[in-house]
Amino acid sequence: MQNLILSSVTPAFTLVDGLLNITNTYLPYKPIVLSQTGLWTKTANAAETAAVWTAVVAPTASTKSQITIIQYVGGSDGDGGSDYVRAKISYTSSASAGSGTEIANAYVSLINAHPRLQVTASTGGATNLVITAKAGFPLISQVVESINTAVFTSWTFTTPGVLAKGAAADLIAAGVLGAETGKSYIKYSTTVLVDKGSSGNGTSKVSFEPFDLYVESTRTITDLDNILNGGYIDTTSTTTIKNTLGAYATKL
Repeated sequence: MQNLILSSVTPAFTLVDGLLNITNTYLPYKPIVLSQTGLWTKTANAAETAAVWTAVVAPTASTKSQITIIQYVGGSDGDGGSDYVRAKISYTSSASAGSGTEIANAYVSLINAHPRLQVTASTGGATNLVITAKAGFPLISQVVESINTAVFTSWTFTTPGVLAKGAAADLIAAGVLGAETGKSYIKYSTTVLVDKGSSGNGTSKVSFEPFDLYVESTRTITDLDNILNGGYIDTTSTTTIKNTLGAYATKL
């Protein structure tokens, strides 16, 4: 089950007789019995940031070096059906390599030619090697020297990668109704006890079903956070709700 708050109006979140009421949803919303929900988690929206690694190359002649780049590509498109590509790239410098320029340029060509890495290599100055994640694949977990560590004098994780969360394009691709192009959404997730009707022997069939609620990131959601954190009083029964809002989810 899922629903989405319309971005054109300000939503209202109230708690009456133990029922969580939410207004201005895209689909018809049936109030949820809050005591019949599981743990709630909240995933903040985030813009994608491409990871960047920078190395300084030393002038080293007639030397074989090798780096290993580990990148998260997701979708089981990595090595052996995993979510990661582990690429080992090596180069042996010429006897006349009087500077690091030859080595840096060679690694740029080799990295950019790799068939599975989703990165762009460049030279940031004559003896610098810069590795930047491509759009849609922002995470580079690690870059390490695996042969002859003297070739690279330093490695700097210049910019940590951030995976986009709550982008409208991703919601639309996932079939979330009502998501609007160009907007970003906060996601609330829980499980809800659902009555499946009679089992035929006079007893009811019930099960916990996943429930996701998407709220456009500019909307005020303080009341919902307060309700889920137990800091909101039921307007009718004056009973403090004990459900606990989980920490912001961190998911790759």
